[in-house]
Amino acid sequence: MRTTRSATRAGRLLLGACVVVASTGVTSGTAWARRPPRLPVPTTSAPGATTTTVVAESLVPSAPPAVAPDNCVAGAWPDVAEGRPATLLAGSDGAYLWHDPDGGWALRVTHASLQDRVIFSGSLTTSGKFLDVQLIGGGGNDIVVVGPAKHTILFRFVNYGLVDGLDFSTHCSRGFTVKLYIEGQLASTGSVHLGQSLGNPTSNPFTVERVRGTSGALLQVLPTTTVTAPPPTTPAPSTS
Repeated sequence: MRTTRSATRAGRLLLGACVVVASTGVTSGTAWARRPPRLPVPTTSAPGATTTTVVAESLVPSAPPAVAPDNCVAGAWPDVAEGRPATLLAGSDGAYLWHDPDGGWALRVTHASLQDRVIFSGSLTTSGKFLDVQLIGGGGNDIVVVGPAKHTILFRFVNYGLVDGLDFSTHCSRGFTVKLYIEGQLASTGSVHLGQSLGNPTSNPFTVERVRGTSGALLQVLPTTTVTAPPPTTPAPSTS
């Protein structure tokens, strides 16, 4: 009975921690993105012992698992976001987003030094739902939180040069918006890479939206601009 109560209490504490993260949100400020992580304590082996570290899964980005296609709404995802980048390995600076032929999406981050820490953080939002959300390559300090209505994903990856990220799929989604920070600052568009062609978005945040037909493009998220037409001109009186 005591064990059951302890487990229940621990579950409530964990749930409470997730709720705090979800309610904080990325838009409330960049302090969350810059928060120093609690680093793991290094361990040493006995003299003469052989230590083997397996990092293969963190060096080569895995493809997202197959998921049911999101046929709830019409239109195809844009070509620029399709396919895993063939050149993406650990140490390839930046963030990488792509749609897999099997229906899932992948977001991966890495940077060029195994010694330095870089924090990638941000959010994904959609009017549909995010499903099948999985943390990839988490080293104990990474956070991925799905909002209660599944319209939002918050993420924070503490990266030491390997590959971290998340997998997700969509349901009844016409598109989704991505906002990405590196070390608490909005990432430059040149550090964000899309699909197998490694295209760059035209802004950050940016929106990936379905299009009709076989090709499409990323739509910018820009402030609304009102264009006022010039007043009509009065023709000059005829002299003839």
